[in-house]
Amino acid sequence: MELTNNMNDKVNEILSASLDGQRFLFHRRNHPQETVKLINEVQKMVAQHGMSVSAAKGLFDYMKIVVEKRSLVIERE
Repeated sequence: MELTNNMNDKVNEILSASLDGQRFLFHRRNHPQETVKLINEVQKMVAQHGMSVSAAKGLFDYMKIVVEKRSLVIERE
């Protein structure tokens, strides 16, 4: 799904409110093609698995926890 300019502006505004969101926006600016590809791949995978919005949000919450915990393990090594 392509975001309209108005929706994209709102998403950017929401992301800008957090440090993680700001880092993502910075990464997207520096790696636009790779980031768009990743976004499209994730959207396809969610659709292919027939996930509801709520289930997809739960998946992303799960992935945030996994990424954060894995980062803590890597930092300790």
